[in-house]
Amino acid sequence: MKIIHLSDTHINPEILYNINAQDRFRFALDHIKNNHIDADHFIITGDLTHFGNDESYQIFIKILSNAKLPDHLFPKLILGNHDNRENFKKNFPNTKIDQNGFVQYLEKYDENTFIFLDTNLAGTDAGHLCEKRQQWLIKILERERNNKIS
Repeated sequence: MKIIHLSDTHINPEILYNINAQDRFRFALDHIKNNHIDADHFIITGDLTHFGNDESYQIFIKILSNAKLPDHLFPKLILGNHDNRENFKKNFPNTKIDQNGFVQYLEKYDENTFIFLDTNLAGTDAGHLCEKRQQWLIKILERERNNKIS
């Protein structure tokens, strides 16, 4: 199984720290399209944006759309500590959320299970797993373990 994983695109309307995150994201997507079209899966983990604002998510979406990747390489997304959960959900309404409104889900690829965790905590750049998110993870891990035993 070939998996492409990008992380920390930090898309922002302006250049930050002398780094053009938009150009880097475009370059990475072009590289994937030109060299890794045979990949089975594509995952982009946060920080998708640097400040979590709508404008940045719209730029991210536009760059991704303009890349014209084949359908099988449309990426699974998860937000990071610089993202904004509510803006993320608004801009990516098809991304799965749990019963508590956190952007976390699992995907099964053949015999493999990938768990995407929402560690976002508003107002801080530190990752966080509250009791509700931990309980969700425990439930998922127990269910997966029981499925493998059966």
